[in-house]
Amino acid sequence: MAANKEKSEPRLFGSTDLSFIENDCWQLLDAAPEDLSSGWRLPVLGTASRQRTIVLRDVDPSARLLIAHTDTRSGKVNQLVREPLASLLFYDTSIRVQLQVTVVTEVQTEGPVADRLWAESDVSSLRGYLAPVAPGTRSDELTVNLPAEFRDELPTRQQLESGRRNFSALIFTVTSIEWLILNRSGNLRALFEYDIAGQVRRSWMAP
Repeated sequence: MAANKEKSEPRLFGSTDLSFIENDCWQLLDAAPEDLSSGWRLPVLGTASRQRTIVLRDVDPSARLLIAHTDTRSGKVNQLVREPLASLLFYDTSIRVQLQVTVVTEVQTEGPVADRLWAESDVSSLRGYLAPVAPGTRSDELTVNLPAEFRDELPTRQQLESGRRNFSALIFTVTSIEWLILNRSGNLRALFEYDIAGQVRRSWMAP
């Protein structure tokens, strides 16, 4: 059996300054959409009755926004319209840091954010919006829920246009971040709370 290798400490453990930790969290979140290796690229979205993994598509640290997109026909859209308060759970094994983030959600089917996401996203990430039936619809047989002509090849931008009506941006405004780092020397936990003006209250918590 190979000897156990000593693991390096996560870099966030290098400072006990709450402002530094908060800023580092936002920097890592901002980088996550373009970093396929980041554990924070695929958070778990929790609503009143369900949890599901989503893809983080964009981040605006200055406005405290986390952005994703989804099928307008999906069940989570109705849930978020009824109850915009939701949570996002992030965990990255490489740095052993968990974020529990509370958010207020805007579902934008038409508008600048939705239009930009649609225009800038890869065709491969938009193909699913051509699905002939709503996600979650019961089926009598196994289905990938794509038109037959696009099961083995990607559509062109022009062919995608019929899926635009099924596309919504999810715009999450962060109201708090609970940070937890797992460490052999002792776990650390902190809370960052944002008021309506964007002012932050930083607090240590018992892990």
